[in-house]
Amino acid sequence: MEDYEVYECVTADGKAEYVKGQDFDHLTPAERERFATTKRIIDNRTLLTMTDTEAQRYGFSQKSVRTLDEVLEHYGMAGREVVELPMNWSESLVRTLDVIGPLLLTLGILGIIIELKTPGFGVFGLAGLALVTVFFLGKHAAGLAETWEILLFFAGVALLAVEIFVLPGFGIAGVGGLLCIVASILLSAQKFVVPDKPWEWEQFNWNLTQLGIVCIGVFVGAILVGKYLHKAPYLGKLVLATPPPSTTRTAVSEAVSPMPSAEEEAKRADALLGRRGQALTLLRPAGTAEFDGEPLDVVSEGDFIRPGESVVIAEVRGNRIVVRRTP
Repeated sequence: MEDYEVYECVTADGKAEYVKGQDFDHLTPAERERFATTKRIIDNRTLLTMTDTEAQRYGFSQKSVRTLDEVLEHYGMAGREVVELPMNWSESLVRTLDVIGPLLLTLGILGIIIELKTPGFGVFGLAGLALVTVFFLGKHAAGLAETWEILLFFAGVALLAVEIFVLPGFGIAGVGGLLCIVASILLSAQKFVVPDKPWEWEQFNWNLTQLGIVCIGVFVGAILVGKYLHKAPYLGKLVLATPPPSTTRTAVSEAVSPMPSAEEEAKRADALLGRRGQALTLLRPAGTAEFDGEPLDVVSEGDFIRPGESVVIAEVRGNRIVVRRTP
């Protein structure tokens, strides 16, 4: 956009003329004498801002009004019937989805995280994908999210899954997955890629704030899920189900009565608590760990634990042995 200087030149009879800076510089002395006053109202280094009165005076608007009746009167339509068109259900839905979008995204990502930490694919994965899809569909309906931005998010999730299940550790796939997810969320909330204009920077900063809120919500939610979800009466069964019988020994698989007494279970729990060993399989969270040469079916306390990592028994409840990674 070309930068302009504009001068307001008022003649003796009160008529205002607006002259570009270059044209003003080329006015002859005789031409300048026609004007009673001259004032530079726009320079080439400052963003033009004006009040409604100034906009009307400079010719950017026709009139300043306060009510709809004044608008009708200005256009000669006073007394006409005015019909207000309410928002239809789809417009209301898009507006609602835009308001609750951060909540949908937070819950959706949490659902995907829970699914990645449990065997198979079930309720949490489906719910997480559904919520994330609804979030992006709302942005798409509002004219913000493009199809490639939606695909970018799911590509990021796929890269994280590859990092977790195929390439243990955290490397290129994990970093790439996180970058894809963050980029897709930001780009789906704005029509530009890189902010340039002042209002684009304002929008970008607001989007960053919302993304930060989502990240905090996911972080806190993941901690609470890892700590308390397995204790929920019904949901716990979906997350940390007791491993099926196998050839490995469990906390109560020793040669004793199939229904040990509470006192016997307490003694075995005391004997197991604090024992240190290492994971034989990937604990996500169920798997097998070895303690003094004895393999036991265990579940981890919320985190993934790779084979070979040191663990300690933190809790014993019935047939379930809960371990955590040792510092």
